[in-house]
Amino acid sequence: MRQSGDKTPVIFLTSREDKDSLKRGFELGAVDYLRKPIDLDELIIRIRANLQKNYQQKSSKELGIYTMDSSLRDLLLGDKPLHIGSKVYTLLELFLEHSNSIVRLEEIRDRLWHYDEESSDGAIRVYITRLKKLFPEAIENIRGVGYRFDISCISVEKK
Repeated sequence: MRQSGDKTPVIFLTSREDKDSLKRGFELGAVDYLRKPIDLDELIIRIRANLQKNYQQKSSKELGIYTMDSSLRDLLLGDKPLHIGSKVYTLLELFLEHSNSIVRLEEIRDRLWHYDEESSDGAIRVYITRLKKLFPEAIENIRGVGYRFDISCISVEKK
């Protein structure tokens, strides 16, 4: 999951009792670890605690007139969500991670689709078009290679 960019909190449920397995589970990205037999009430408490922790870590970022709200995974104009869609939001995150650098088409495909899903260059063009409507000066097409998001075209402020 982590290799594909999925950051979903993972709780390992296992019958293993050795410390090496516990250590390995956390190294692989677990946020929590329960040994079987499990108590369902305890599992629910741990799920809620981890989701709350994950929610509290979310932040927002000002992008010109928009606010990037990571808890909603949407752009806001004032306090109104624009409903840009999950893949468009993920693409914007990718561009911001690599601002002013070329983001290759292959990297976009890897981020937007899971390994078992079929990617679509046509869909990528649609998502780019949606972002260009919001940030018309910021996105440059590097023909046959990918795209560059020029962060200097918009003001960015983290909250």
